[in-house]
Amino acid sequence: MKLVCVIILSVISVIFSSCTFYYKTADINTKLKSSVEQINSNCSLVQQKIEVAKNHFISLNCNVITPTVEKAKGYLSNLENSMQELNKIKISVNNEYLKFSQYSKGKTQIKSNSEEWDKFKETKKIMKQCVKDFDKKGKVINSIAKDYTTFISKEFNSVEYVEVTDLKKKFRIMIDEFNHKEKELYVNLNNQETQVLEIISKNTSSNEDKCKNLSEDLLKISNEKNKVAEIKNEIEQKIIGFEKATSEIKTIYSCSMEWEIVREIELNIANLGSDAYKVFQDLQAIHNHMQEIITSMN
Repeated sequence: MKLVCVIILSVISVIFSSCTFYYKTADINTKLKSSVEQINSNCSLVQQKIEVAKNHFISLNCNVITPTVEKAKGYLSNLENSMQELNKIKISVNNEYLKFSQYSKGKTQIKSNSEEWDKFKETKKIMKQCVKDFDKKGKVINSIAKDYTTFISKEFNSVEYVEVTDLKKKFRIMIDEFNHKEKELYVNLNNQETQVLEIISKNTSSNEDKCKNLSEDLLKISNEKNKVAEIKNEIEQKIIGFEKATSEIKTIYSCSMEWEIVREIELNIANLGSDAYKVFQDLQAIHNHMQEIITSMN
């Protein structure tokens, strides 16, 4: 009985050792191609998301060196390095699939224990490891991306910004209003000057001192008018300088060096506006003084 069992087992061993298995090349190709396409697609998607995050940060133009900015750059650098590793895996997968396409070309089947079969086993091994590594690295990138998004939302929430076009429009409207007010002022001053000159010509002999005061006030008005013209010209020059400096910039953020341009123009405009307001006040005071003199002459 024991001898019979040994013989039977020997026969089975011979049968299986002599069996050859056949695998359809098309079926293998479908599975490998699916893995390659999935990795290529996921890689492209990750690349796009990283580019969006990178371009958003670049658009902030945060070139002022601060710990916050440096940390944000560190996140982006880690994402880019991880992306490079993903691309290496993608290249390996595509190269391996290319090898398979070459050694299986023209073959409808791959049989076990053949040269192609040994190559396929190596391809399968490499592809399996690549998929595993890709998933692992993908999780790392996802973790970095989540931390980066949270960091940006928290730390850059207070970043101010201005749309250059809106700021230019605001300044141009201000200049137009200034020009309108200047014309209105000059009309009133010219009318007043004509009236005062007529009063002086009629009252010089009888009110010499008061007419002299009126003449001095007219000179003061002329000087103040010159100041208005100078202030307006300086404002226009500041705006022109700002427009040239920001000709290729759409948005300026407070974490960029260009933010100083915004602060400077706004400070200059505010100071010049204060100077103009003082001139208008001085003109009003001169006008009031002349009215007092004219009233006293009647």
